Amino acid sequence: MDPQSLQDWAKNNEPNDKLRFKNGFWPRVIFVRDIISYILFKDHEHQVTVISTHTSKSVRLPVYQIQLPNGLIFTMRYNFHNWKISVDSPKEILF
Repeated sequence: MDPQSLQDWAKNNEPNDKLRFKNGFWPRVIFVRDIISYILFKDHEHQVTVISTHTSKSVRLPVYQIQLPNGLIFTMRYNFHNWKISVDSPKEILF
């Protein structure tokens, strides 16, 4: 799958109205697209991309990726129960 913007992917993959968990789709897309991207970028020039998909509760969901200018890459997915987030960093991350 070629990466595409989250907004484009979401518009093309909106769940069927008959699916029980359909209403959980857009709140997560909007959270990542608007809140998470703003926290990380503080601008609208960068986009969250969708690099893959997975299915939860019969709903096709995105695997998100955010690449920061400093080389950090966040890969995330949500499945109506929890988030899985991976961080790839060019430098050691100290806590």
